[in-house]
Amino acid sequence: MFYIEVLTRLMGELMGYVDQITSYGFSSTDLGNKALQL
Repeated sequence: MFYIEVLTRLMGELMGYVDQITSYGFSSTDLGNKALQL
């Protein structure tokens, strides 16, 4: 149970972090960097 709680909390924080990034919008440089990483 403990591991599930920790995983759920980490996933929640991760999704919140992603939401913050996407809320800034995507600049051309960000899209270019992501394309290079792919």
